Amino acid sequence: MGRSRCFEKSGSRLKTKVALKTADTMLTKTEMAEHFGITVRTLENWMKRGYVPFLKMGRNGRFSLRDVEKHAEARHRVCRLRL
Repeated sequence: MGRSRCFEKSGSRLKTKVALKTADTMLTKTEMAEHFGITVRTLENWMKRGYVPFLKMGRNGRFSLRDVEKHAEARHRVCRLRL
């Protein structure tokens, strides 16, 4: 009986770890600015202009990393170099 309980506990821990890794990562303004390598003020400007999708939770804005990456992938452009 001891072994089966051990396997049940390790199985539930594994399910929890997998669920946490597949869950959508929500980032704060500071974390998102660090991710892009920009200032928080620039990120706020992007939010006002609609360049970055975000969720408003009370007074704080939160960013879904998956949604932001999809948004950036769909709307990025390549600049042409003039020679």
